[in-house]
Amino acid sequence: MSETRFTLNGLTCAVLAIVFVGVAQAEESKGLFTALAADQESFVITDVAKKDHTFHLGPNARVLIDDRPGKMSDVRKGDFVVVMWEMQGNRKVASVVICKKQKVTGR
Repeated sequence: MSETRFTLNGLTCAVLAIVFVGVAQAEESKGLFTALAADQESFVITDVAKKDHTFHLGPNARVLIDDRPGKMSDVRKGDFVVVMWEMQGNRKVASVVICKKQKVTGR
């Protein structure tokens, strides 16, 4: 029984190592969400230097909105986003999009 437990723990560690290595190789961009293409496969953010960046969603891309799974169609213009991406050919392909929704405060 202890050998099985050791094997599962070893396998879990190996999977986590692969995931973290993949994330470590990815680039990160931050900015305000500007637009989503009609096909919902690409989107644009504007960084703090007012430069626009276009990203294409990868086939297994994850979208998190306020720490919950979401869809790109739920992200609105002006929302703050963090994009983890890799260059594939001449395209920036997003693997993770994290969105923090704008909070409206009233008096």
